[in-house]
Amino acid sequence: MERVSKSVIPYAHLSYEEQLEKKQKDALQVLRKYGSDLAHINPELAKFISFQKMRRKGQVCEVDDIVPSPVIDNYRNKCEFTIGVNPENGLPTVGFRTASYKEGSMHVAPVGHLRHLPQQMKSVVEEFEKFIRDSGLAPFSPLTHEGFWRQLNVRTTRNNDILIIPMMHPQDMNEEQLSDVKNKIVTHFTVGPGAPLGITSIFFKAFGQKEKGTEHVLELLWGQECITETILGKKFRVSPDAFLQVNTAAAEVLYDKIGSLAKLDSSSVLLDICCGTGTIGISLADRCHKVYGVEIVEKAADDAKYNAKENGLENVAVFTGKAEENMPFLMQHCTKANTVGIVDPPRAGLNNSVVFGLRKCETMKRLVFVSCDPSNAIRNFISLARPQSKQYKGEFFIPVRAVPIDLFPHTPHFELVILFERWDEQRWKRIMEGNPLPQDEEYFKHLPDKPKLQWK
Repeated sequence: MERVSKSVIPYAHLSYEEQLEKKQKDALQVLRKYGSDLAHINPELAKFISFQKMRRKGQVCEVDDIVPSPVIDNYRNKCEFTIGVNPENGLPTVGFRTASYKEGSMHVAPVGHLRHLPQQMKSVVEEFEKFIRDSGLAPFSPLTHEGFWRQLNVRTTRNNDILIIPMMHPQDMNEEQLSDVKNKIVTHFTVGPGAPLGITSIFFKAFGQKEKGTEHVLELLWGQECITETILGKKFRVSPDAFLQVNTAAAEVLYDKIGSLAKLDSSSVLLDICCGTGTIGISLADRCHKVYGVEIVEKAADDAKYNAKENGLENVAVFTGKAEENMPFLMQHCTKANTVGIVDPPRAGLNNSVVFGLRKCETMKRLVFVSCDPSNAIRNFISLARPQSKQYKGEFFIPVRAVPIDLFPHTPHFELVILFERWDEQRWKRIMEGNPLPQDEEYFKHLPDKPKLQWK
């Protein structure tokens, strides 16, 4: 159990204050590296960077203290559990590997002691473990490729939805045998011992031989096709495999902070890139004139369209496809002077062609970038700030403020939100010489006095 804890929640032995301190240091380190890289790739920003570092404790922008999660225990609403053998008793177990598969671990340990998992989820895991032990079917072995049970995915919501996805390798089962397994799962969790858990959706995925270019089908065995979550007063339909922040309470903090950084008003056009099920754009739709969302995953985009309609929002439009392919069309709708961009990309970051599109959108003066992997996202931060060229058209963006937010207590992970603004040489000349306009005064509110520097 200790090995699993160290692997899954390695910060659990620290006080929460110590966890936040470590994450704050990590955020500062990433931003310091970014500032160093920025000085090399854009000589035009040399004076700006020097000015900022002198007044921001060596940082290229203002950095807030990390925002804590409202809840630190029992917060995860989604988990993927491995099914394997517990080395302590030799029994089939639903849990986490004692080490990564790459490290050679075939063993799985129980999860009842892990403090980031809600009891509701632990109870589902415990009951499914009983089911597979009684099934007479062994766990799948990634080493020998023998066995059946592979994984159990569980999603929960604050609306008391519980969605489960058992996954197995049928091996040489015929259709009748596989159908019997599915029926037993449904019976166990709807009228059998698992019924009191109140599961609302049972899906099933069978792994095995498939044609190249196809995916294993996710099959609804029983219940609702989707789960529903409420965030900042809005209801969201979420498909089984759609992205949703795993800490719902902290996600509300994140979205509210994004909204405040974006400075939205009734004239704002919000461009929500990588919008997923629409949680950010829809949460902020009441604060702006129009929201345009783009999402590559078709089911997630369908959810976003449904969610906008379900919440009675007529100012939200969602487009399905690659962001880079939709950017030219979207820019036609971003002709207002107050266009604000929000990007919350997957861990791999943005395709550079999306960055090109953002830079070419001349009416976009503010861009809020949300990253769950800031070290990897530096390449995007750099691309936003590169000097103009044939490839990088449009005035570059500069980092103005960074806010680390903890969505993952007991782990090293956090979200880093960076506000970028379009470079305005005359504005920064005024600021650096200590002669700002009234709208520039916000820059100084966290500084001990108004700095002055000759612009030469």
